[in-house]
Amino acid sequence: MTLFVAIVALSGEAPHIAARYSPVLVATLEFDAERTPHMMTITARPTGATPLRGELWSTRARDWADLMEPAMRQLYVAILDRLPPLDGATLLDAGCGSGLFCRLAEKRGVRVFGLDAAPALLDIARERVPTGEFDIGDLGNMPYADSAFDIVTAINSLEYVSSPIAALREMKRVARRGAPIVVATWGCAEECETTAYLAVIASTHDSQAGTPGPFSLSAPAALEALAADAGLAVEELVEVPVEWCFADLEDALDALLSAGPAAQAIQVAGERRMREAVAEAIRPFGTARGDYRLENTFRYLVARA
Repeated sequence: MTLFVAIVALSGEAPHIAARYSPVLVATLEFDAERTPHMMTITARPTGATPLRGELWSTRARDWADLMEPAMRQLYVAILDRLPPLDGATLLDAGCGSGLFCRLAEKRGVRVFGLDAAPALLDIARERVPTGEFDIGDLGNMPYADSAFDIVTAINSLEYVSSPIAALREMKRVARRGAPIVVATWGCAEECETTAYLAVIASTHDSQAGTPGPFSLSAPAALEALAADAGLAVEELVEVPVEWCFADLEDALDALLSAGPAAQAIQVAGERRMREAVAEAIRPFGTARGDYRLENTFRYLVARA
């Protein structure tokens, strides 16, 4: 899921990755090989990367797709521009959300697959990319065969599952040998103007389903350490400035409150209270024209399976 969640302190500090996560084993699972050649019998393997509950992300899926996800286009385009020639390649987006990245990839000749935990977001992804194949599931237990994809991406999704290392190992498993694997996440909290908004969301509830949080992979060398623990060969780490632009306050609030953690915050604190609190948090980013602009830094790592 292409997403953002506020669930831990916003300092950007993260404990050592290798010591933090301990995958478990699951029994053999059977999948229908007739539906897609990429789905078949999968033997027991490390898993356990439970995402934030999909029903929360499904609550305001259309606002997410129409207002929030387009704000990430700069990052999506930067990643696609970095990848090798894409025509005819198979690409899995792990945490695909409502499918905007998949649609942009498809326009470059890619055969796209998407995996996510939110049924309503997947419905929109299928509308956007009718030729794509989209499945509901856990990033730590993907329903795909070994070495199935030419490219595997996870854009703003690994920091929102219970075990990023389990998810990344699954990404390696389903990628062909030597295939590029791209992981994108937030940059440093100090370089993101959304931190005040995230703090408002975080103040209403405790940690989301045991997931690490938006800036948990943003500390220096955190992504590189994660990739190394998963046995990947790191090629580069790239920072991308991303400005979130919203036409007016109502659009900004509808967008920012469409994420799963915001949906839970609304359940706890109520719609009116959350809209008022978030409006105050983003007030400094309103312009004389009435629109809202929040500058952020994201980063992505390119590695090889």
